[in-house]
Amino acid sequence: MTSQSFQRFASVTAILSAPLAFASTVLLFAAVNYNLETFDGALLLSQAGTAGARFAYWSMVLDMLGYYLLIAPLMLFLWRWLKPKQPDWVGFFTICGLAYVLIGAIGAAILAAVVPSLIAEYQVASAPRREMLELVFNTTLNMVYGGLWNMLEEFVAGVGWIGIGLFLRRERPSIGIITIILGLAALIDSVGTTLGIEAIAQPSLYVYLILAPLWALWLGIILLWPLPVEAGVDE
Repeated sequence: MTSQSFQRFASVTAILSAPLAFASTVLLFAAVNYNLETFDGALLLSQAGTAGARFAYWSMVLDMLGYYLLIAPLMLFLWRWLKPKQPDWVGFFTICGLAYVLIGAIGAAILAAVVPSLIAEYQVASAPRREMLELVFNTTLNMVYGGLWNMLEEFVAGVGWIGIGLFLRRERPSIGIITIILGLAALIDSVGTTLGIEAIAQPSLYVYLILAPLWALWLGIILLWPLPVEAGVDE
């Protein structure tokens, strides 16, 4: 195993992450029959059905891989690439990026384990039982979406991407600027969620959801070719 082999590994996983991330969103829409109104907890439980439960499960599995786990090698490679500039700061921003990966993957795994079973059970439950399932379902969504993802994950991701972008801009100006924009979107989403301001949180979330896979794809393509030694990557 060499430095170049890890670069290729980070490149391939980053490129692979993009289609899986977008596929997770498509499957999530498929789970509710492409009806945005059914993202309301009670309606989703009652209308998703058995097929919707399967779509929801695979959506979260692909989300865990596409938005999170498959970019972990990329985060580690960015640390090795950029650390000669400022080891302490680059290390800090990389830790923020890896924290994003871990927190996000945990959230997706929780939803993959909980949501499909709740949907399936709801179909055969009595009225009192359905009320309890709705409570558990909405509590789980609030915990993951409102807490782990939009508040905590997006905050550390925003800090990490902004910092990495500032250093990356010296090596690759275009992708560096995109990284900073991605970080700002994540940070604004976190702040908006924390303050309860949907008007700024929701648009920023959409920017993140679209831009994050494209960012990984772009960097993955860049890393298909060897980087110069002076960029901090040895043979």
